[in-house]
Amino acid sequence: MTTSTPRIRVLPRALAEQIAAGEVVERPASVIKELCDNAVDAGATRIDVDLIGGGLERITVIDDGCGIAADELELALALHATSKLTRAEDLVDPSYLGFRGEALASIAAVAAVTLISRTLEAPAATRLRVHPGLDPERGPAAGPVGTRVDVERLFANVPARRKFLRTPGTELSHCTEVVLRAALVNPQIAVRLTHDGRTLLELPRASADERVGQILERRGAEAGPRFSVTVDGVTVRAHFGRPAAPRERPELTVVVRRRVVRERVIAQIAREAWQSLLAEEPVACVFVDPPGGVVDVNVHPQKLEVRFADPQGVYAAVRRAFAQGLAPALSMPTLPAAESPPVWRGPSAQPSRAADEGSGPPLPGVDRMAPLAAPAATYTLRTRALDDDYVAARTRLHAEASALAHGPVEPVRGPSAPDPPVFELLDCLPGGVALFRMAEGIIALDLLQVRNVLLLRRLHAELGQGGLAAQNLLVPAVVTLAPADVALCGDERERLLALGIVVDGFGEGAVVVRAVPAALDGCVEGPGIAALLARVLPTVRAGAREREDALAAVAASEPPHASLPRFARRFMRELLALGEPLDSIAGVRRWSAADLVARGS
Repeated sequence: MTTSTPRIRVLPRALAEQIAAGEVVERPASVIKELCDNAVDAGATRIDVDLIGGGLERITVIDDGCGIAADELELALALHATSKLTRAEDLVDPSYLGFRGEALASIAAVAAVTLISRTLEAPAATRLRVHPGLDPERGPAAGPVGTRVDVERLFANVPARRKFLRTPGTELSHCTEVVLRAALVNPQIAVRLTHDGRTLLELPRASADERVGQILERRGAEAGPRFSVTVDGVTVRAHFGRPAAPRERPELTVVVRRRVVRERVIAQIAREAWQSLLAEEPVACVFVDPPGGVVDVNVHPQKLEVRFADPQGVYAAVRRAFAQGLAPALSMPTLPAAESPPVWRGPSAQPSRAADEGSGPPLPGVDRMAPLAAPAATYTLRTRALDDDYVAARTRLHAEASALAHGPVEPVRGPSAPDPPVFELLDCLPGGVALFRMAEGIIALDLLQVRNVLLLRRLHAELGQGGLAAQNLLVPAVVTLAPADVALCGDERERLLALGIVVDGFGEGAVVVRAVPAALDGCVEGPGIAALLARVLPTVRAGAREREDALAAVAASEPPHASLPRFARRFMRELLALGEPLDSIAGVRRWSAADLVARGS
């Protein structure tokens, strides 16, 4: 049976405008964002947002900016009409927020819009009212310099869209968040939000730091540590808050070029950096400003996402900025670059066979902790940190040891602490050494070595069940290899997959790694992924008989030192779950309280 070929035709203007509006206007909060962006671009020093019915019935945004000339009001409501772009080159890194010329036209396609605006040169304001599908109404009006936009009954002419809106309370919460974000990135502007005649938010003009403090306070957190660091031309300014009470969903806001955006990688970098030093979810505002010309802000209709010309370079700079800035901001010792991490060493102690069994090959540049020696042995801590930092650490440790020696230990039970034995994390010293207090004394973990032990055991268990689980990388890593190794990756893709590594070709001299073993806990990134592949490929080339070497190569993947402390409690729980004497496990040292006091810590 044949059917006639559908004819191509141009969509009716009203339908085309509604489709375009669907990309820009999602809910009342979308309208507020676009109108606030326009107010900022107009040079406003004050923005007032007034809502009725959660914004479903009416949205009013008033600013004291430069206004719109009377003869351009109709043009302001036309699609792709803007005063902010004049050439294609301006799209590379526009200095304006609302530059696409879609906002007012899209809003007017799905709601009744009234514009009242006056420029400094005009003797009076002009009013323009537009209903979807009807001719505009125009006339004089009273009003100060600036612009007032009233948006009434959003999606009233598109019932299918309106039914997807939520309750007034839910929509109001989204609107409030949009206003807070606009205030966050524009501290030079006073902002007020009212709803049904009640003032919900009023923020005076402030400095950048003061405004962040206002926003954190609004989100139930006190202003905490902050830092500003520039690495490779990328400036990172981070403000952290301390919540007054535990929160189910701590908030982490990322701002790139004065735009609050959805940037999962930067958010994850900030989260991991914070958790590497403090075992809690952060409440934070992170501002990232890369050099000009490397950010594309024109990739999302609502400008909620950006794209970097060199994402790996930007992410690497952000990681380094957090590594340099966060620890000093917390008044914690930093980790300057050095050849090897600190080790605990006894002059007469040698690694025992029991300590080595099942722990895999030693990692390059890492000495094993020696097992507990005779009580008379003297231990010293070699460290890359400043001496003053370690004086403070030793003082804390000595105080804890004295308390243990002169009185019973009060069990410390956190929300995730196991039932006996009970432990408390005292400190994470520079270089990846965690100190715990238990009823029998002080336990020190070399986190890197303990991780190696636990990881190898976990990999053995997984492989016994058929293969290692893979975890997709948030950002796939391109690894340069010799042609023979590129060919090997293609020929042995299934064997690599059994090890939890997903590799695809990427030209003649490189591959792209899309997933790594899930057991690595997301700690392997950047150069570590290339190092992982370099260790695993020789074992794959050797064949199945080298399975143990392959597991050891995966287990030896060294995470960034800064990421280790966040796993300290988990490592201790896993060690205790093994049911083995802690002294028999490589990387674990134990001292009694009396012994520590006798040695002066």
